[in-house]
Amino acid sequence: MDITYLSIVLCLLLMAIPACMLYLYDESLLMKSAGAVCRMLVQVAAGGLITYFVIIRDDYRISLLWTVLLAALAAFGAVRKGRLPVGQYVPVLLGMLVSVMLVGFYLLIAVARVPNALQASLLLPVMAVLIGHSAGVEARGVNAWLQARVDFKEQYDYHRGNGASRLKALEPCIRRALQKGIAPSLANIKAMGLFALPLLFCAMLLAGAAPLQALAWTVYLCIGCLAASVLALVVTLWLSDRLSSSSNQSSK
Repeated sequence: MDITYLSIVLCLLLMAIPACMLYLYDESLLMKSAGAVCRMLVQVAAGGLITYFVIIRDDYRISLLWTVLLAALAAFGAVRKGRLPVGQYVPVLLGMLVSVMLVGFYLLIAVARVPNALQASLLLPVMAVLIGHSAGVEARGVNAWLQARVDFKEQYDYHRGNGASRLKALEPCIRRALQKGIAPSLANIKAMGLFALPLLFCAMLLAGAAPLQALAWTVYLCIGCLAASVLALVVTLWLSDRLSSSSNQSSK
């Protein structure tokens, strides 16, 4: 498949269809859509070019560094999207890195059994998909966790005063964080068989993967996303709780 400037221009011409309809019926939405599309094109072009050169270089140190940078950007987006305090950035980032590295290398080494898990063309796509999914879960889950710490403060103090362990007293907060963070992802699974999975499957077919390999990787990545996001949220909550405990003790 050849990619030329002409093919890119012809593809962009398809934007004339939604642009004409929005121009006729909702000009305000047209301006918002134009801005969103421009930002998307800039982000895709910048990220795609950097990823291209990283894959061409195929140096595991550069690949891991680029993965860390992607996680750092995703953590910043999660903090901003979830309207979290700035102090939550480090727990979110560390939780994301721990979960993505563990689940990503598990998929590459134990599940897919690729000959070289540090190969850039394999490592970067897997890590990027896991990071992208985990960021959304962290934004929702940590926001719910912080709100629950306020809502259940009296209940927490009551259980702690009656000898309950810290983990036992925090159960309502953890439960709400998991519900708010994971529930939307679980709800989307119902529609994944009709929309997300076929899109990912077809994208891998267009990339040259064999049909059975594309099907297997589609399943691997979907399950990996769910596992990585839950693990990221749990690690982040633990780090956030440790950070909160340390700050309370120092203030005393």
